[in-house]
Amino acid sequence: MKKIISLLLLIALSLSLFSCKSAEYPPVESTKQESQVLMKIRAGRTSYEVRYELYRAFYLTLREEYPEVLTSEQEQELEARVLDRIYDVYATFALCEEYGIDLYSKEVEEQIAGFIRVSVEGGLLDSVEIQGFASYEDYLASLTEMYLNYSTQVLLFRYTIGMTAIEAHYPEVDGIQQNVTKEEVRAFYDREDTHRYLSLYRSAEFCTEERILEIRNTIAALDGEQAVGVRMIQYSTLAAEEILLGRIITPYNLDSLLYGDLTDAAAQLAVGETSAPIAVYNNQNRGYFILYRAEKSDEHFDAAFTTIAREYINDKIGRDLARTNSELRENTTFFVAYNTLDRESISMGN
Repeated sequence: MKKIISLLLLIALSLSLFSCKSAEYPPVESTKQESQVLMKIRAGRTSYEVRYELYRAFYLTLREEYPEVLTSEQEQELEARVLDRIYDVYATFALCEEYGIDLYSKEVEEQIAGFIRVSVEGGLLDSVEIQGFASYEDYLASLTEMYLNYSTQVLLFRYTIGMTAIEAHYPEVDGIQQNVTKEEVRAFYDREDTHRYLSLYRSAEFCTEERILEIRNTIAALDGEQAVGVRMIQYSTLAAEEILLGRIITPYNLDSLLYGDLTDAAAQLAVGETSAPIAVYNNQNRGYFILYRAEKSDEHFDAAFTTIAREYINDKIGRDLARTNSELRENTTFFVAYNTLDRESISMGN
């Protein structure tokens, strides 16, 4: 699955707030509290220690989405979401190891060292001009504002490097997926849980809940895929060809943390049915989707083969990540420090 970085990671990446051991910008040691191990998880022969500092980063970030006083249901939901993100990070680490990807290689360390120099001093980063910080101290202070410390932001950056490396494990050349046979892609396309959808997206910035519901009802009243496609083109800023070819959605080819509602809604639709507006708020989309489940056909398969092949790989990666994630969950040891953690007192000061 082509994973999409969480809001926390996207902010960090966009500011290039990542560093490693460097003579110019030395690492900052975590405190004893930050280094405390809350749980140990294992996949294959490798165990990973989950430290308080990582739990704190996800907890404080997600906590902002809830009211000041939590109900017991909200507490349970928040805890589950924090654990989801922790398992997601280490499932990526585990899959990298399975694929033979070394996230602690000399090349990775040099890549991270380059990011910190540009982050502090400014300069070009992947053709993007980075302003940088006035000092290394200002750079470190900015991490705290995002609920990160030095060790956690390095760990999360390795995670983003890992996801990039996993995707590169299945290379594309000029937009064409390599090492994939037509028979494999066809078997994927014909699978019972692989479906084709026409989709419309409207940003919440320019579309109210009332208006998106009106649009949905208009589309739902139409008869046939062609009529739906034409109307979606009128409402959307996407290219007509992109809308009419549609998109492939499976249980595994979208990031479940960020697009779980979209995947769940898609799975409920019968052919020819239009979804209710699906609200999605993350670093990639902040607005509403409308899905229409369309027929699969030989003509569509031939016309959209390149896109379908890419989703076949995304689905394959998603399944592998789901498998490693499940293995980690089945091999988890929670320590006393996790069970006795006073969550409402969590702050960057402890």
